Amino acid sequence: MTNGTFKQYEKLNFTDDFIFGKVLTNNKEICRKMLELILGERIKRIDFPEVQKNLKHTYESKGVRLDVYVEGDGETVYDLEMQTVAARNIPKRARYYHGMLDLNMLEKGADYEQLKKTVVIFICLDDVLGRKLPKYTISNTCLEDDSVEYQDEQTTIILNAKGIGTCESEELSNFLAYLRDRSVKDNFTKALENEVLSAISNEKWRCEYMTFNLRLMDERIAGRQEGRQEGRQEGRQEGRIEVISNLLEMEDGETISRNVLHATDEEIEQAKKLRIEEKDA
Repeated sequence: MTNGTFKQYEKLNFTDDFIFGKVLTNNKEICRKMLELILGERIKRIDFPEVQKNLKHTYESKGVRLDVYVEGDGETVYDLEMQTVAARNIPKRARYYHGMLDLNMLEKGADYEQLKKTVVIFICLDDVLGRKLPKYTISNTCLEDDSVEYQDEQTTIILNAKGIGTCESEELSNFLAYLRDRSVKDNFTKALENEVLSAISNEKWRCEYMTFNLRLMDERIAGRQEGRQEGRQEGRQEGRIEVISNLLEMEDGETISRNVLHATDEEIEQAKKLRIEEKDA
């Protein structure tokens, strides 16, 4: 989301969180196959994928919102995260996610011996670790003796779409190419692209995406005005007009503004005038 607006739904692709979640959680076979090519192993089945599963353990806690949460084969829990912008904090985010996944299982009645394996997977468009590898697999080891079996059963995998090393399979290489430039090179990436196109044509999801983002924008406008004692309402109204003005660039911008933001005729007219002023400036 930039400049008071957000990416048009028709321009979304698999690397956008919303489409990423919709595609994987509405097609178990695609999700299972993607896990297989990332892990390099067979997965018999997956259960109950959840988009943006919210793990929050106390009222005060920050909580974690997971892009795609998957339970596989009864023994492993997977968290799939799409990372489109460079981030230096991925290792500590992974540590936090593993911990919260464990707490979630413990709160459901499991004891330590019953904790499932956890695999946190970051699918990155950039090389966050800087070694140009297409895939980084991280697990805890004993520094003094790496032959010691330290079975905490926590694994973090970081995919690097810009990696230049040799991939462990042609399918993984093709998947990384798809992430980079949406190129279709095999049956899996073809199926993935078809699911993306189907998602883009889904009007219900389009409305869901627009509604979520517009409400988020409205909340941000309110947040920016928090704490102001004088002119707060005026400033918030100016922010609403700016949002509506940006929406008018879109094909259905006026309809969306009326239906989701409940914009009035007066606000629509003010937004149109603002657009003219910005173009003439």
